[in-house]
Amino acid sequence: MNKELEDLVILEVTHQVGINKELLMSHRRDILCVVCRQYLTYFLNYYLGYDTLQIADAIGKDRSTIHFNIYAFEKSMRKNTNYLNEFIRIDKGVSRIVRNYMDYLGYDRRPFRSTHNILAGTDFSRVDRILNRHRSDQEREHQLQDVKSSNS
Repeated sequence: MNKELEDLVILEVTHQVGINKELLMSHRRDILCVVCRQYLTYFLNYYLGYDTLQIADAIGKDRSTIHFNIYAFEKSMRKNTNYLNEFIRIDKGVSRIVRNYMDYLGYDRRPFRSTHNILAGTDFSRVDRILNRHRSDQEREHQLQDVKSSNS
């Protein structure tokens, strides 16, 4: 299951960023390739529970590159709102694909990263809090719109 889902996640992220898989696996350091690798590091850990070695195999890099991607991802999420907004946009597509895949195969919807917190010592839990806050704000906004539309 994980290999098929891994390929789907990689294809979705590369499509959303605007590069192809061969460019992602290359040694190029274009900003789109670097950002795509950083996003994939988070998605593969969060949705599939991969550790750094599995992420390195999936992306075609070594573990030190993955550790640097984690560091750069956390730093960019803190400081750059455009980076955060782009990440949230891509996360919507990736979470939709993962949930649909799990529903199609009949897997129970488990909370993601419940059994795997392999990347301990990183700020990924803080990133999760940022995303959860964003999602709850979105839900609250939809509820307010529903109330306004029902009153009119």
